Amino acid sequence: MIPYYSFQAHDLQEKDASTANLKLVVGLEGATLCISRGNQLLALRSWQLPASENPNPNFATTLGGLLGTEKCLGWNFASRICAFSSQEATLVPKRLFESNDLAPYFKLLLKDVNKYRFGHAPIASIGGHLVWALKTEVYGLIGHYFHSKQCMHLAEALINALTTKAPTDTFGVFCNIRGHGLQVFVFDRGQLAYYNYFNFSKPSDLLYYVLLAYKQFDLNPIHIPLNISGTLAEDSEIYRLLQRYFRTIALLKPEPGLILPPEAQNLPAHFWFDVSTV
Repeated sequence: MIPYYSFQAHDLQEKDASTANLKLVVGLEGATLCISRGNQLLALRSWQLPASENPNPNFATTLGGLLGTEKCLGWNFASRICAFSSQEATLVPKRLFESNDLAPYFKLLLKDVNKYRFGHAPIASIGGHLVWALKTEVYGLIGHYFHSKQCMHLAEALINALTTKAPTDTFGVFCNIRGHGLQVFVFDRGQLAYYNYFNFSKPSDLLYYVLLAYKQFDLNPIHIPLNISGTLAEDSEIYRLLQRYFRTIALLKPEPGLILPPEAQNLPAHFWFDVSTV
């Protein structure tokens, strides 16, 4: 599969990996690979998979083929981490959390919990946990290149980063878009109050899911800005539609430490926000 964007330093070689860091974000929507040393970007590639039914029965095969073409995944990096994006993730308050039995949290969402691998991460801002599920075959593919301590759910990375950006005196609404996947976060005075993931096929679907979050907290789109990151172009139908409903749309820039080279300027900086949080 050919990436829709690809940059690599002309002198990047395997011997450079020992002093470099590898980040990989994967999901039904596509994948992004980032190699850096300090604030120097050495490689950045991104693939977008076509929209399909969820779950996509061919996703594991597609992902396996994509990862198999990246020889750099076999290099010995100073550090490596993979963040996966999946719809099967939920926030669980501490009083209801049981780390030894995670499957029951998804019994109403998954037809066969035996086909999934489960995990969790503490979320300090809610005093609870993010609990996730990922198809066992997909987790196994990732496991060829990353051990369990090098894997995390993308929502965990985004929550941690957005907590530092959320206003402390009012509500803050953030959206991360990856292909046809939408993650929505709502913060109440700096504390995470809501998280959800949606698949959408039309711009109107995305608008509906965002407005649904505003309605749940009785927020006015005129007064509360919408903060966006991910694969959303400013000349797209989605962006024009959002402009009709939200007075202020802010595009999030990558976290400090990821300095994009001139070659990467053909895509907006907010495209790379999520991988910068990993």
